[in-house]
Amino acid sequence: MSKRLNYLPKLDALRAIAALMVLMVHYLQVKNVFSYGGNGVQIFFVISGFLITGILLSQKNNSNYSRAKLIGNFIVKRALRLFPVYYLFLLLLVGLQYGGGLWLCDKGELWHYFTYTQNYLFVIKGGQSSLLFHTWSLAVEEQFYLIWPMVIFLIPRRAELPVLLTIFFFGILSKIYFIDFFTCPGTVKGITFIHFDTLAAGALLAYCIHYQKAKFLIFMERFSDLLFGIGFFASITLTICGINDSFFLPFSLTVMASALVFICGYKNSSMLDPILNLGILTKLGKISYGLYLFHKPVPFLFNYAYGKTGLAPINNWVLLLLIYLSIAILIATLSYRFFEKPILRLKEKFDL
Repeated sequence: MSKRLNYLPKLDALRAIAALMVLMVHYLQVKNVFSYGGNGVQIFFVISGFLITGILLSQKNNSNYSRAKLIGNFIVKRALRLFPVYYLFLLLLVGLQYGGGLWLCDKGELWHYFTYTQNYLFVIKGGQSSLLFHTWSLAVEEQFYLIWPMVIFLIPRRAELPVLLTIFFFGILSKIYFIDFFTCPGTVKGITFIHFDTLAAGALLAYCIHYQKAKFLIFMERFSDLLFGIGFFASITLTICGINDSFFLPFSLTVMASALVFICGYKNSSMLDPILNLGILTKLGKISYGLYLFHKPVPFLFNYAYGKTGLAPINNWVLLLLIYLSIAILIATLSYRFFEKPILRLKEKFDL
């Protein structure tokens, strides 16, 4: 019997918003605008913690299969969703490196990208490949997917909440302790435990919803819109003012992202519904993984190809933004339709 969670279209819309935030900050980087967009990654982390924990708790409490089988099936299904298009992306760029003279990364770094350990390059090398820079967050999530089934399945029911709270506060304390190294490029930004607060925040939301913790749910029903507003206002104010070297920015982002995920995953109605119910965002959310994955090399490859035409340079940044977005959406759509979607059908064989 399948233990899939109900489809939540608003979460797809939120995925689209988070992906577009990241695209905007990368595509407008030359203008030094919309730096707030990079915070879309924190939204992705809370979404992942929420969805994965919800799936695992549902299987843990409603399935008669062994823990080993449940863990194995979960890992296989995650691999089918994430690995094929990720490795296709890497192989395409490696092909351009060795066949077309493209510089991709320094010698000896490539294996990090193939093993999902590139997030540690921030510490080891002080940075990453400009075309693969965004994949550090995918490494964090993949490492989370590997350890989280064992955390959820192997701890007893009575220990679930204490463990989740411990992990959450460990993430908060890690950010406080490493704040001088977290907010600067080339430091501990990509280390997985630094992001335990956002991942565990999503997990705690899933826990409270799964076990129907009435007081918490009533509180969030009443105040999640307000919490979003407070978190958004605080985080965007801190960003605009350039106050990035304090714990208040990541904490306000966690509050904002958690409120958003609750609104999308549980709340009946919200002031944000006119945005979250937009069909275009729901559609973009379905291709958001490919959109996030393929977007970073688009400006470089477009400008390289355009430069070969001999035409006058495009100096209108609005036009360039529209071109980059259009190309990224087209590539992600084709990837989802002709590559990802057929592979995703294989996941049904592993439903329990």
